[in-house]
Amino acid sequence: MTRYEAACEALDELGPSPFSACDLFNKMRTKGTWEDGGIWMEIAAMIVNLPPNWHWGRAPIKKEGERRFFLRPDGRLERYEENHHGRFREGEKET
Repeated sequence: MTRYEAACEALDELGPSPFSACDLFNKMRTKGTWEDGGIWMEIAAMIVNLPPNWHWGRAPIKKEGERRFFLRPDGRLERYEENHHGRFREGEKET
């Protein structure tokens, strides 16, 4: 299992409600033997509305549709749904 697959599986387990990045991290941690930094990097790379992750040199490159998390104003994450959250390009909402 890859970190990406672990993140997707953890997302399914967490359900539709908002969740903390720590909850996601802890679920992912049980699914493999990755370094903590690698797990955090995977989480950051999968956030659709986090502009720095599009330009972070060591972050895993994600293709269209592979960014699964939306960062809420309260700092929690939730499943990204384009129909609900809108479309993002390089971490910024398209207008």
